[in-house]
Formats: sequence, structure tokens, C-alpha cells
Amino acid sequence: MTINQGKYQGSHAVFLGDSIKFGYELRNGEKPYPHLVSNALGFQTFENHGISAAV
Repeated sequence: MTINQGKYQGSHAVFLGDSIKFGYELRNGEKPYPHLVSNALGFQTFENHGISAAV
């Protein structure tokens, strides 16, 4: 899979979703999905608006 990081560099991402986006049950040191995607695509900043129903 080829990722074009330059396309999103300096951009801001907003993530909406469920407990996966929220980061429910992550272990110490693990990063939530929005962090991983933002990092992989080169976004400068991101907002995580995931909501976990288990909280």
C-alpha cells in the first residue's frame, strides 16, 4: 500500500466514530486509531471525537 504523506502534510483531520476511534481498551503506550492514521498520512494535527458506549 502506497501512502502519499505529502498530500495531507500540514492539514488537520477530524475523526468521528465509536469506541475504536475513541481508543477503548488500549494498553499502556498504545495509540488510538486517529493517531495512527494521522501519523501515517502526515496530518499535522487531529481531533478525536470517538465516543465509547462502555464509558
